[in-house]
Amino acid sequence: MLEDFINLSGTDPVQKAEFKIMLGDIYLINGAIWDASLLYSQVEKDFKHEAIGNEAKFRNAKLSFYAGDFTWAKTQADVLKGSTEKLIANDALDLSLIITDAIGVDTNDAPLKLFSGAELLIVQHRYVEAMARLDSINLLFSSHTLGDDIYYKKAEIYFTLGKFLDVESMYKNILDYYADGLYGDDSQFKLAKLYQENLNDKERAKTAYENVLKKYPGSIFTVEARQRFRELRGDILNN
Repeated sequence: MLEDFINLSGTDPVQKAEFKIMLGDIYLINGAIWDASLLYSQVEKDFKHEAIGNEAKFRNAKLSFYAGDFTWAKTQADVLKGSTEKLIANDALDLSLIITDAIGVDTNDAPLKLFSGAELLIVQHRYVEAMARLDSINLLFSSHTLGDDIYYKKAEIYFTLGKFLDVESMYKNILDYYADGLYGDDSQFKLAKLYQENLNDKERAKTAYENVLKKYPGSIFTVEARQRFRELRGDILNN
């Protein structure tokens, strides 16, 4: 269906680009990495200075990350850090920092290759294999610096599987041991949402949202955290 829409004459160019990204995502899930990259590259070329072009560029950066080409992935991520789209800029910054922190001064990229491979397995919904690969990093490289990254990815897997208490445990580990790290504010906000939406614990949700505001005032999640906190507190809000 997507191929038919893409090849249909008269399709709005932006809509066609969206279809290409969707089809690229399907190729990625099915393991056709370079077919996915070709579609992302077409969108990136056609919309160089627009949001959808940046989205495609970031997807290509992640493909390079999955393939273990960390230098190129970081180069692309560094360009996107200046994007006017906050989510793209934030994701690009995260990717750049993961690469920088994980490789470090000894330039040993073996742990990061295991991690990036696990991330690809998660995208492809191969969760058992992804979990095994994440665990292998701790077994093979005791001095690696990917602790918070591993907890965060495990939380993602557990959430998809509906294991919400395990998700809670992963976020708490990050907040206990890596609160000032890359995923501190993400974990605090997502823990609050977990309490509110999945564990039905409004009091702990309220406290967790309040901690986003207190501990991470510069986070991109502060606006939503403040609104959710006030709603849980019972404030009468104006749109």
